[in-house]
Amino acid sequence: MSSSQSMLPSLSTAYEDWVLGVPFKATSIELRIQTVISHGMIERQEKPEQIVVKTFREGGDITIETVARRTRREVEAWIAVTSLAIRCENINQFRGVLFVDSDYTVPGIPSIVTDYVKYNSLLYTQGTPFSERLNIVGINVLT
Repeated sequence: MSSSQSMLPSLSTAYEDWVLGVPFKATSIELRIQTVISHGMIERQEKPEQIVVKTFREGGDITIETVARRTRREVEAWIAVTSLAIRCENINQFRGVLFVDSDYTVPGIPSIVTDYVKYNSLLYTQGTPFSERLNIVGINVLT
């Protein structure tokens, strides 16, 4: 077993407080070079919620270690943003993580779940790196 495979079980425990234990139904999937963006629905407290699921994926020069590092870094940033009193309607709100079983996931590394934002809000952040979106609301958690 490689060192990257042996570290994966410990990664899944790092997200325990944020795991959403609900089924996810994808309505659309967009494949990108480094990520898979899935739009879909979850049901919490008997209410359907429209969400976006971001999954970092391996392939080419992108290793399992890179996927794990990027996921952990982004989840830590989302947790930091969530703990602030400031809210910006143009930035998705973090909902948690899901361990989705698909051809694009690495076992033990979750997908990031955010709420769905309206189209005009997406225009504001579309194509903008995550760290720059955080700077929009005055947060600099990524280096």
